[in-house]
Amino acid sequence: MKFLPVPLFLMLSFSTIFELQTSFAYTLSTTDTGKQIRWKYGQKFFLAGNPTGRDGFPSDLFRSAVVDGLQQWKWATHGMVDFDYWQGTTGEYETNLKNNGLSSIFFASNSQESIDQNIIGYTKLWFNSNNGDIIEADIMLNDRDYELTNSPYDTSSSHNHQFSRPKVYLNNIITHELGHAIGLSHSGNINSSMLYVEYAEQSKIGCDDWAGARHLYPSDLSGIGTLTGTILAPNGDPVAGAMVTAISKQRGIPIASVHSDQNGRFYFGALEAGGVALMIEHFQGSTHSVPTGVQAKSFAQICSGNRFPTYFNTSDGHNLNQYLVQSGLNTEVGEMKVQCEEILESVPLSSIRTTPDMLVDRTQVGATKVYQYNAHGPFQITGIAYLLLSPIKVNLEVYDERGQIIPIQTTNPMYRAESSFEIFDSKITGEAYGPIQVKVTAEATHASGFPAPAITPSSVPYFVITFNASPKAAPSELPSNARCAPPDDLGVYQSPEGSPVKSSGNTRDAAGFCGNANAANFKHGQHPPKSEIPLGSILAWFLPFLTAIGAKVYFLLFRRTKSSKLFIR
Repeated sequence: MKFLPVPLFLMLSFSTIFELQTSFAYTLSTTDTGKQIRWKYGQKFFLAGNPTGRDGFPSDLFRSAVVDGLQQWKWATHGMVDFDYWQGTTGEYETNLKNNGLSSIFFASNSQESIDQNIIGYTKLWFNSNNGDIIEADIMLNDRDYELTNSPYDTSSSHNHQFSRPKVYLNNIITHELGHAIGLSHSGNINSSMLYVEYAEQSKIGCDDWAGARHLYPSDLSGIGTLTGTILAPNGDPVAGAMVTAISKQRGIPIASVHSDQNGRFYFGALEAGGVALMIEHFQGSTHSVPTGVQAKSFAQICSGNRFPTYFNTSDGHNLNQYLVQSGLNTEVGEMKVQCEEILESVPLSSIRTTPDMLVDRTQVGATKVYQYNAHGPFQITGIAYLLLSPIKVNLEVYDERGQIIPIQTTNPMYRAESSFEIFDSKITGEAYGPIQVKVTAEATHASGFPAPAITPSSVPYFVITFNASPKAAPSELPSNARCAPPDDLGVYQSPEGSPVKSSGNTRDAAGFCGNANAANFKHGQHPPKSEIPLGSILAWFLPFLTAIGAKVYFLLFRRTKSSKLFIR
């Protein structure tokens, strides 16, 4: 491989390894020096699509899938990432991953590029390493090993494809890969399009995606604030790589998750204003799944040689502490020490007068628990477990102080999509005056409800109950549905006339130290030789969930050695 030095900037390739483990967090792509990788503010993302592929996918549906994904990310960034899209099949609609100024999206079967059979989609970014500005984004869709369809029911995580190409909804892949194209990396959030395995409903971005996009592309801060804090071990040492999840008081659901850094600090860059509670869990994935700065401490064993259990920041083990996120301001929550004890059982109803309005409790399948609240009119109650990766779903019933059932409107599951994706958690709304009792019954969730074994629910069943008296609409533009999915109608888009436009200033002559890292010939668990590629541009790809193969599957991204060389392991 030949490298040509150019003093202006570096544009290179790197990758890391991710085991298929849980890792809640939206993750921003960064340069080696910590610069956020994103499109320059005010610069349009010009994209050219070529719909030619082995299965004859309809060109109009291909265009619709790409435009829908682009419109969703434009919506999530509050218009900060605008776009223009061209589509055609002539030679100017290239099907390669070369740095030539043209951002492309195409099928692998119509390209000379290689791609591993376990990779459904592959996104390569070229960027200026001095400031992180993206220059080009190329996306390859693997129709060689997968049958990419227009049916939202098709997902590699729900079929046995031992004797055929797995069927996968094309929109799932495109929306996810476009998230990489604007600078987002993978998330472990099951309610996110950036989830690191292919799964149902990834054609729609979720709450965590919105938070990551607004963090990366801040604009109008109306109704949005930030929140920071520090995670410590019981002995006072910082905990790096912890996953910190914010649970919205108004919505009653998790809305974003982030990593703690090497100093134990965490930063939510875009939370809608209102009260939030915090859940903290140990890092569960490979050490390479977190930013380079926290890798050394990510696997710290802080509880007698073991990782700490999922921890909720509470005042007494059950009453969740709430922090107020204020529009345009930062809220510092201070230091929080994780504990080595599991969640405790709650005290009996007879021992308390009124249940806290945000409570976490442990339970077991088939168990029923009762909590008491004071209602003063309209109320909303949510019970979440599935979104916290607890292996249960909760059913809610409400009674008055005489034991009479109070009429309520129940949303259970909280979210159900055409793709058959469901959020099994519950929300109820009603109206009452005086003491009410809320009965919570835990039922088992079927294993098919999770993309297991890629994501495995907790071995400890627990749930969070949130009570809102006089519920009000959330202050941000996020929709009220439990996924925070954007509206279906984001407007009609008309492509410009003429040939696709290349990014300005992005030519082969300007691609100093331009390297290409390709893992296409390497299979599960094989160790290819080291690559002599310096760090500079990001290479992200997307792995499917493959039950039929039965082998251990890795996420392939590159990581940098101490000698500044890259290798795949």
